[in-house]
Amino acid sequence: MAVPWDERFRGLADVARVATATSGTDLLRRVSLAAMHALGGASVSLSVSEPERAGLRCVLNDGELGPGEVPEPVDEFYSLADYGPALQILESQRAFHVSCADQGAYADL
Repeated sequence: MAVPWDERFRGLADVARVATATSGTDLLRRVSLAAMHALGGASVSLSVSEPERAGLRCVLNDGELGPGEVPEPVDEFYSLADYGPALQILESQRAFHVSCADQGAYADL
């Protein structure tokens, strides 16, 4: 199946934006936004694992943010005890996305 030209140009523009990142945080934001666009998402969040706290700390939110969400949260933390599928994802080390349209179902990429 052929990819429409507008999607190809958007992909090239995303690559160009990533290539001009000025800091580590800027690079993470640009890569996250490119992935969000590629998947047709409305928002993206990036978290890091904190094994010593048994959870995930969100370091970046972008796109259409929900109520109370901020672009660079200081204390947004999610305990793995509250998010069982997240533990399975971390253990398998596979990429995933969550779709609100599918009632929060996790899907492998």
